[in-house]
Amino acid sequence: MKWLQKRMAEGRLEKALVALMQAAGEDPLLHQRLEKILSLPAFHRQSLLNTWIAELRLQNAPHLLIDAMTGLLDDEAAKHALRLLQEGEAPKGDASPPGGPAGASANTSAE
Repeated sequence: MKWLQKRMAEGRLEKALVALMQAAGEDPLLHQRLEKILSLPAFHRQSLLNTWIAELRLQNAPHLLIDAMTGLLDDEAAKHALRLLQEGEAPKGDASPPGGPAGASANTSAE
């Protein structure tokens, strides 16, 4: 049962990250803000994202958006998202970095 819950969470997170990258491709302000935050060292990126996530929760933002921001706490997911933003690519359906689902586990190590 835990395996199924984990797979469902990974799928939801991947869907959220794809939607966020597509939105960033359409909204220059979102694109710019994400690119700046994702370019920061891990500790600073995670601190700013956690603040943004807290604000989104207070504003009752859609869960999909909160899930996507939470996924960006993961170092590999953040690197992959930054690469997509810098290349100007909006994912068509798979935002997973090579080697696994995007943001499957949040890595909180500081650089």
